[in-house]
Amino acid sequence: MRGKSFLMSMQTEPIERPTLTAMSEKTALIVGCHGQDGRYLFEALEQRNYRILGIAKNAVRCREISWKTPIDINHFEQVCEVIQQTQPDEIYYVAAFHHSSENHLPEPRPLFEKSYETHVSAVVNFLEAIRLHSPQSRFFYAASSHIFGHPKRHVQNEKTVISPTCIYGITKATAVFTCRFYRDQYGLFVSIGILYNHESRFKHSKFLTKKIIQNVLDIKEGKRDQLVLGNLKAKVDWGFAPDFVDAMYRILQQPQPDEFIIATGQPHTVKDFVAEAFAAMGLDWKKYVKEDPSLLSKKQRVLIGQPDKLKAQTEWQPLFDFPTMVRQILQEELAFRHKILVFIPTYNERDNVTPLAKQLMALSLNLDILFLDDHSPDGTGDILDQLALTHPNIFVIHRKGKEGIGSAHLTGVNWAYNKGYSSLITMDCDFTHRPEAIPTFIEKAKNFDIVVGSRFLQENSLEGWSPHRKFMTHVGHFMTKNFLQLPFDSKNAYRLYRLENIPRHIFNRVTSSSYSFFFESLFLLHLHGCQVGEIPITLPARAHGESKMALKDVVKSVTHLFSLYLTSRQHSAQLRQETNRSF
Repeated sequence: MRGKSFLMSMQTEPIERPTLTAMSEKTALIVGCHGQDGRYLFEALEQRNYRILGIAKNAVRCREISWKTPIDINHFEQVCEVIQQTQPDEIYYVAAFHHSSENHLPEPRPLFEKSYETHVSAVVNFLEAIRLHSPQSRFFYAASSHIFGHPKRHVQNEKTVISPTCIYGITKATAVFTCRFYRDQYGLFVSIGILYNHESRFKHSKFLTKKIIQNVLDIKEGKRDQLVLGNLKAKVDWGFAPDFVDAMYRILQQPQPDEFIIATGQPHTVKDFVAEAFAAMGLDWKKYVKEDPSLLSKKQRVLIGQPDKLKAQTEWQPLFDFPTMVRQILQEELAFRHKILVFIPTYNERDNVTPLAKQLMALSLNLDILFLDDHSPDGTGDILDQLALTHPNIFVIHRKGKEGIGSAHLTGVNWAYNKGYSSLITMDCDFTHRPEAIPTFIEKAKNFDIVVGSRFLQENSLEGWSPHRKFMTHVGHFMTKNFLQLPFDSKNAYRLYRLENIPRHIFNRVTSSSYSFFFESLFLLHLHGCQVGEIPITLPARAHGESKMALKDVVKSVTHLFSLYLTSRQHSAQLRQETNRSF
């Protein structure tokens, strides 16, 4: 499962995007702040000195707004509360359920339900909350070119008949009519942007452009030798996401609410995109690309937007032409490919988070830091928010309360996969995991898929520990080693995962939300053939705070260990039967 070392000679600096001058101190809400458009919106409004509350699933992101608990956009009372308390000047609704990039839902009913919740029901919640509590707020809804279905003309404008033919388009179109109703019936400032294809490195890996970019880099690295696509002749109106976000902002600055096509108006074929991407890496695409029409699961459509109205009324112009956009995405993906995320769960760690963050940043490595706080009563979350405001490489997830250390780590793992990090380091916040060991983890990971910090490779590694705690630690190691056949320190949270080499579905099989997550995840990873290495570490006694593990956690861990032991026995018996049959 090991990948080849990266070719450093490939690296080039991304094209510099223009920065903005701070202009105002308005308040904005971004619904869907962790998606592609939400991330760029947050950056653009931050540069304009906005106070910002970003809303994502199970998380919030704040700038100069104090809001700790996640907001369920399908819970009307919660939406009313946030609108009433923040009185936002602008609300950008860019949340979307892209069934093409989410877990496959084979039946139309659950797909309709999920799409309707995100595209319609939650939109009604916000519009009704605005009507009741903040009628001066300006609302932007991100619609989609899919509302036009299969139009007779290849070029569409704001007068093109809405006639969707897919579930995504149907629910997006319903939201458009809903927005029109609230604008016409109640005089609210509700504008709509009908967005065509827009790309960036934040696009999900199941989308076509991200698939092309990742495969081009894999081919350059020698990890792949071929890219298979369904239709090289398909035409698409492709734009760059930061340009589209600029259009959203301009739309809400207009004197009157309206509807606008957001597109480039310039069609390009899939072959054009492929040729640009391969050429940027010095490769001839014809040597590596194969066409296979059987890959196509949907009827092909040509959707080209006419942005004349947008340009005339807002003076918008895309800053990136097609070749520049492709190179920019490629270079940003290339620069990010070997970036490492450090994940740190916290609960009542106010004395530790700032010095730990400083020590991590002092390592001068290509690191981002993600803290997850379980609503610490000692104010840890407030300190983390301040750190995130002043350090662009620090991110914070807030949860409503203690949901389990294993659940926290799974959240961190999924966040890292979603953002495209190549490696993930997990560690505790109490300085028992020393940051200076991280370079050793990274060096060791050149030859392994997972690297675990081990307390059992050298003497005196448990400095300052009580005899009782040392005994329990060694008993736990004996049990995982002998019952689960894990010769590693499988209960330690100080680890490095090379996510680029580990299939995500393995983590999806982990069932524990508590401390047994650590040996269960390593058990499953090892069972699936991941290569595990160790480095020696010492774990001093905590400098601040108290251990979070209680007796009930120990009992749960032992029970879960024996459950996994039975699973391993069944797995071994099945393998023996298959071996005997083969002879």
